[in-house]
Amino acid sequence: ADIEESVTEELDPITNPIPISAVDASSARLGETNVGVISAVRLAIWKQEPKEKPKLYIYGPYIAHITPDNIGFIYNYFRRKVFGMRKAKPPKIEKMTDRLRNFFERLGQRQASKIIKGGITLWDGSLRGGTVDTPLDLLRKSVKLAKNNSNSVVGISKYSTLKTQSGQKILDLLEYEPRACFKDVHDMVSAKLTAQIVGRVHVVKFTSNGFSFRVDVAPSNGKKSADVLRVLKGNCMFYNGYPDPLR
Repeated sequence: ADIEESVTEELDPITNPIPISAVDASSARLGETNVGVISAVRLAIWKQEPKEKPKLYIYGPYIAHITPDNIGFIYNYFRRKVFGMRKAKPPKIEKMTDRLRNFFERLGQRQASKIIKGGITLWDGSLRGGTVDTPLDLLRKSVKLAKNNSNSVVGISKYSTLKTQSGQKILDLLEYEPRACFKDVHDMVSAKLTAQIVGRVHVVKFTSNGFSFRVDVAPSNGKKSADVLRVLKGNCMFYNGYPDPLR
């Protein structure tokens, strides 16, 4: 589809109250030892229910000493025991801190979709699988778990290099829009890429004076992506156009 064929729609809020959860993880490489690397990982999950005070759950920081002797065990413990994936060769030690963060974040995403029903779960980043640390099957299972609780999943990327097939950055498409609005750009990007994405890709400006974001939406059964975005708009506060729960 050409740019002209994808309509920019007004993002009018739908204000019926729903639960929202959000998850984010962070990691830090604390230092090196004579045999390896010391890493720290922390996970945060936000939960807000209508008429209830929001709750913030923080896990960690957890400390790990990663060495050549234990890297294979740690890496494949998460892959096999936690996520049911097949055994694989571990990454280099210097990349393991980020892999640990990713494992904890994927765990947190599943937990965030269990603690609410009939709402929206917010992820930091896209809903793209097929990467080294996030196989497509793992991502599909996580989204399915959310849908089993009648939750939609919305992945929000602060930065994106994604371009349309005509070569335009998707985040530039709403640059001159003075209003809260969104555009479904899923059919404007490469089909090879969208095959790895669970849900549909949008570029969204949640507030008139905020930034544009790439927003991937996997709506719960029977819901439309546009309605999920409008309900999110009606149930969130925003900071520079970014949903407050993810902050």
